[in-house]
Amino acid sequence: MRFPALPDPDKPPEMWEPDTLLAVTVWGEARGEDIIGKLAVAHVILNRLKSRNLLPADLAKVVLKPWQFSCWNQNDPNASKMGYPIKHSNAVVWDACATIAALALGGLTVDPTGGASHYCTKPLWAVPSDPSHKRWHDNEEIVQGRTVKTAELGNHVFAKAA
Repeated sequence: MRFPALPDPDKPPEMWEPDTLLAVTVWGEARGEDIIGKLAVAHVILNRLKSRNLLPADLAKVVLKPWQFSCWNQNDPNASKMGYPIKHSNAVVWDACATIAALALGGLTVDPTGGASHYCTKPLWAVPSDPSHKRWHDNEEIVQGRTVKTAELGNHVFAKAA
């Protein structure tokens, strides 16, 4: 098991090592969550790799795909911070994200999400009162049973296709 290095902001994220890219994505998506919340985000990413029969080396294809992980979206306030986690939070938070990434990539953790491939914040999970306003997923996905909730951890709700 190798401890992820800090990202090199002079290189594009596609060129970062997979463990660094996983750690930075966990940092961008869940740095305010507890250890289980951070681990859950890491496992969603790994679950997506598995479901697509991709290797850890292909992690960039999963996390950098447009509109999949909001911290990488150019309109997200976190996007400009992704190359500088220590500058935007303390070393303890980065170390937690990096440790979780290393352990999860090494197969040394248990998935707390029940196999989730997606997650959103709790407010986005709620069914909108205005049917013309779409949230993370629409009510039909739930009613038709195509999306099922697998876990609720911290400020996130985790789900997978039925």
